[in-house]
Amino acid sequence: MTLRVLPSFSALAAGRRVRGWGLGLMVVAALAASAGAQTKPVSSAEPWTAKDTSGAAVSVPPAAATQTTILMFLRPGQPQSTRAIAELRGVVKDGKEVQIIAVVSGDDAVQGAAILTRGEGKTAAWTWPIVADPEYAASGRFGVHVWPTTVVIAKTGTQT
Repeated sequence: MTLRVLPSFSALAAGRRVRGWGLGLMVVAALAASAGAQTKPVSSAEPWTAKDTSGAAVSVPPAAATQTTILMFLRPGQPQSTRAIAELRGVVKDGKEVQIIAVVSGDDAVQGAAILTRGEGKTAAWTWPIVADPEYAASGRFGVHVWPTTVVIAKTGTQT
C-alpha cells in the first residue's frame, strides 16, 4: 500500500478530530496507529453493528478486530464528498488492509446509497459496504455533524 503524509498530520498526532475532505491524512493516521505509532486517542469506540444495503452485517470494530476501520459519512453528489471518495481511492488501492464503510444519512439516505452503488457523475461506483442511515443513528453515534466526515477506528478500538 502506498501512503502519503500530509503537512497537517500534527493535528491527529495531537489527538484533535479532523473533519472534512482531508481523508489522506486520516488514512495515514489510521495506518500509523494500527502499526503501533504513538497517537493520542480521541475515544475508545464501542462496538457498533448495522446492515449494509445488501443486507449483510457490518461491525465496527470488525468482529475479528484485525483491521483498521474507515467510516466515511458522505452526501452523494456533494462536491466535498466526491473529493473525499477520490482521495480514499487514491490512498487505499484494494481495501484489504482496512475495512471501509460508507454511511449515507438523512431523509434521502436510501436514494443516496443507491447513487453510490451505481456511481453517478464524477463518482465511480462504490465497491465497499454502504449503510443507509435515514434516522441519523450512525452519525449521532459517531458524533458526525458535517459531511463528509471520516472516522477512523484502529484495530485496537481507538477512535480518531
